[in-house]
Amino acid sequence: MFMLIEIKIAIVIISALIAAYTDYKKGYIYDWLNWPFIVIGAILAFFSPNVLWAFVQFVIVFGIGYIFYRFGKIGGGDIKFFSGLALYFPFYNNMPFLLIVLVLSSLLAILFYGLYYLVLLLRRPTKEVWYSTIISFVLALILGGLFLIFSLWYLALIIFVFSFFAFTSLLLKDTIMQKFYKKEISIAKLLNDDLVDMKSLSNKYVKVGKISAIEMYPLEQKQYLQLKKLLPKNAKLFVYRNLPVFGPFIALGIIASFILLEFVNLGFLI
Repeated sequence: MFMLIEIKIAIVIISALIAAYTDYKKGYIYDWLNWPFIVIGAILAFFSPNVLWAFVQFVIVFGIGYIFYRFGKIGGGDIKFFSGLALYFPFYNNMPFLLIVLVLSSLLAILFYGLYYLVLLLRRPTKEVWYSTIISFVLALILGGLFLIFSLWYLALIIFVFSFFAFTSLLLKDTIMQKFYKKEISIAKLLNDDLVDMKSLSNKYVKVGKISAIEMYPLEQKQYLQLKKLLPKNAKLFVYRNLPVFGPFIALGIIASFILLEFVNLGFLI
């Protein structure tokens, strides 16, 4: 059993590092990685005492993730990899491993992208940027201050930093998407996995509303062909490309989770 755990840890970390590299370089976590990762995880799950929980978590994560994917909130490769991760470790040291990975990965991504985009936007700040920054600072200060009541200054500082960047990212989300990722292209250059601005497109071409009422929509083959058929050959549309990647943060979150839970198991953090 001990060797099996070591083998699963090695597979997960190596796969996560490969996913991080391909996502960073190409913007995709490819199926040639995800499907073998899932199949191997499913086979190894049968040798685990938590086999039922592994498949239950796999179905739940895949189902919820697919909804987020259809609304253009996360990539399909990320969902498949996260779902596969549940098959390897539904729990680690009796802790909900996937939940901890998700939290740590999200916090790292919020910290990195929040700082990155705020620095870019503050180079030529608008009133919206200043207002959003000030509001975020005040809200983060309030949240952090709540923990100071209990003299938890270190936790207050962590909450303040992460909540500040979380609030700025949330308040400036539309500005970030418009400024850094929204591009106008001709219908001829449309790709079948593009994230299309359906709202602006349906305002211009009413019949497009029949395809989807979702504001940002990742095209599948069927919708791709429908758009090609409905729109005139000289049509222009807005798409969102080169979106922020999450793969590197998944890898960091996985490694950090293993380390954190080992410390907890040894009693260093309790």
